[in-house]
Amino acid sequence: MWTTTPDDTQPSRCEGTIKTLTDRGFGFIVPHNSRRSLFFHASGVAGGRYDDLQTEQQVDFIEETDASYSGPIKPDTKKG
Repeated sequence: MWTTTPDDTQPSRCEGTIKTLTDRGFGFIVPHNSRRSLFFHASGVAGGRYDDLQTEQQVDFIEETDASYSGPIKPDTKKG
């Protein structure tokens, strides 16, 4: 499922908090507008490195769906 703009043409950026990071290269983000955790993989990190992320860090991200699993996230570490 894409989170989209009102005209449904472009994915929109979301904000959330990193809740879990693993040493295996993946983590979970909780969007500010939801209670569900969203999975993300280190290969999807934009604007920085996975190793620089921290739990409780606020991030911008785009929610995407992959055919192999639900809810991959591309966090943008520029948010701080």
